[in-house]
Amino acid sequence: GNPELAMDLIFAEYMLRERFGDPPAPEDFLARYPQCSVELRRQIELHRALEGIAESADDVGDSPAPPAAPGYTILRELGRGGAGVVYQARQERLGRDVALKMLLAGRHAGLRAAARFKTEAQSVARLRHPNIVQIHEVGETDGRPFLVLEYLAGGDLHLWSKGRSVPPRLAASLVETLARAVQYAHDRGVVHRDLTPRNILFASIPEIGRAHV
Repeated sequence: GNPELAMDLIFAEYMLRERFGDPPAPEDFLARYPQCSVELRRQIELHRALEGIAESADDVGDSPAPPAAPGYTILRELGRGGAGVVYQARQERLGRDVALKMLLAGRHAGLRAAARFKTEAQSVARLRHPNIVQIHEVGETDGRPFLVLEYLAGGDLHLWSKGRSVPPRLAASLVETLARAVQYAHDRGVVHRDLTPRNILFASIPEIGRAHV
C-alpha cells in the first residue's frame, strides 16, 4: 500500500477521537501501529506542542500575566490550548501588529517538544506563499521558544461561517485557494495534518480569497 496515505488515515483517526472526546493514550495507540510508530509519535508530539492555539480566548478563564518578549509589547491574548498560547503583540522596531505564539511553561513543554516546535517553525519559515501565514522570527525568552507570525485581523473560518449559508461558488473558490496553498506546502515537504476551520484565517472579512492556513 501507500505508506503516506496509511499514515494520514491513522493520524486522522487519532485526531477524530481526540476531537470527539475520546482521546487515545498515545502509547496504546502507537502499539497498534508498530510499522509507523516513529513517524506517528513525531506527529502526535508536534500536534500537542502546537494544538489548539486558535481557540477563543473567551474560554480561557483566569490567565497568568503574559511573558515578556524583548522587542514586543503584548496587547492581548488571542487563545490557547493544552501546550501553546498566542498573543496579539506590537513589534516595537517596525511598529506593526504580529501574532506571537509561545509554548506554555512547565510540564506542557519538555525539551523534545520545544526542539520540535523550533524545527517545525524553521521549516515553515521557508515557505513563501500569499495564502500561507508568514513566520517573521523564531525566538526564545526565559527558555520558552516563540514564533512571531503575520497577524491577520479578519478572524477564522469557524467564526465567519457560523450560522451562515455560504454560496456554492464562494465555497468552491475558498476550497481552491486552500488546496493550492496546501499543495504548495506539500511540494516542499511540509504536511499540514490539522487543517480545521479554526486554523483558516482571513486578512479581512469577507475577503475569502485572502484565506490563510
